[in-house]
Amino acid sequence: MTTKNRHPWMTAIAGVLISTAGTVAAQTPATLVASHAEAAQAAKLGQEAYAAGKLDVFLVEMRRAYAERPDHPRIIYNLASALALNGKPDEAMRLLERLGAMGLSMPAEKDEDFKSLAATDRFRAACARLAANSNQAGKSSPAMTIPGKQLILEGLAYDPVGKVVFASSVRERKIFRIDAAGATTLLADRSAGLWSVFGMTVDSKRRVLWVATGAVPQTDGFTPADAGKSAVVGFDLRTGKAVHRLEPADEKSHTFGDVTLAPNGDLYVSDSDGGALFVARVGARTLDVLVPSGELLSPQGLALSPDGARLIVADYALGLCAVNLATRKVTRVATPESVCLLGVDGVSSFGRDLLVIQNGVRPHRVARVRMSAGFDAVEQLEVLDVGNPAFDEPTLGVVIDGWFHFIANSQWSKINAKGEMAPIDQFRDTTVLKIKL
Repeated sequence: MTTKNRHPWMTAIAGVLISTAGTVAAQTPATLVASHAEAAQAAKLGQEAYAAGKLDVFLVEMRRAYAERPDHPRIIYNLASALALNGKPDEAMRLLERLGAMGLSMPAEKDEDFKSLAATDRFRAACARLAANSNQAGKSSPAMTIPGKQLILEGLAYDPVGKVVFASSVRERKIFRIDAAGATTLLADRSAGLWSVFGMTVDSKRRVLWVATGAVPQTDGFTPADAGKSAVVGFDLRTGKAVHRLEPADEKSHTFGDVTLAPNGDLYVSDSDGGALFVARVGARTLDVLVPSGELLSPQGLALSPDGARLIVADYALGLCAVNLATRKVTRVATPESVCLLGVDGVSSFGRDLLVIQNGVRPHRVARVRMSAGFDAVEQLEVLDVGNPAFDEPTLGVVIDGWFHFIANSQWSKINAKGEMAPIDQFRDTTVLKIKL
């Protein structure tokens, strides 16, 4: 059984296309939130039973967890463990083979829970497939290096008019400007009212760089009094000055993690801490609630459908969800049983495709997701890069002239939940990789 990671291990072979055979029907995220809570409770009871040697109870609770979240790789794996320990080898093997077919990598060959299966050819074949899934494969190449240690860079944005890339720092509360020649200069810092800087987007028509900023323990200079403070700040691309500041009207805790822009200038914002989505209509000086807390768990990256009718949001724990912008109804995007879209951080749109960065799965990966015409279902998935040795928690990216550029090594792994940093000699300059689309 595995209990160490709060996110499932996963990998897939780059270039493999996964079709919609066995697609999971769309559900409302509110239903999924309840199912997620039930599954978490059952899994907790199962782990307690496992630790106490009550293997029959372990199996009962893992079956209950699986009934609520049959899409969750860790639950699938732990149910396989429970089945093997309770003398049900065929059921256990079917689940392990399903994980292998999904492109996952799990440590089954080292797990004593599967000792009863270890001598069988079927188990050895399943383990070989799980191990092979973790092999490095991808299409990325170096795009640029951003100098500076301990920056914890998170987001990228691109101004097609000025041919300038912007990069955001979580730790240093800065926004960097990288010109076409590769020269890096400072656009803004904490003196502009920035906390940690996360996702960004450029409104090239109105010449504004919109950034999401929030106070978290990893913010340099963070104090408990800052906890839960967040804002969206707009910078004039001509002067570099902050000209807009939008903050939530309530006094609740928020962490604005990402932003995306509609063609008409409306700005959409995800709140990964509060679990809500916000919108700022073009020209507005306030943020309005688009989706209230409770319907999502941890919304991250955002993208609009080509027709502007749907807002796609990557929920770290629930997968891809879609907001009908006319009705504000939220549904889960129907996804093939063979595809895992949990742990998605960054999302960028490219025609009918979504480019997603998953750092909540193991190993980290970048994938291209082909959406249905109505943007309510996943048709296929192509892994573009996986198991890359340059990866140290890839985060967000941006499409530039037909190339997907993304931060490969944010190095979040080197700063803990208290904001304590690893020694500086463990850090590297930040690498931006690119993939031809």
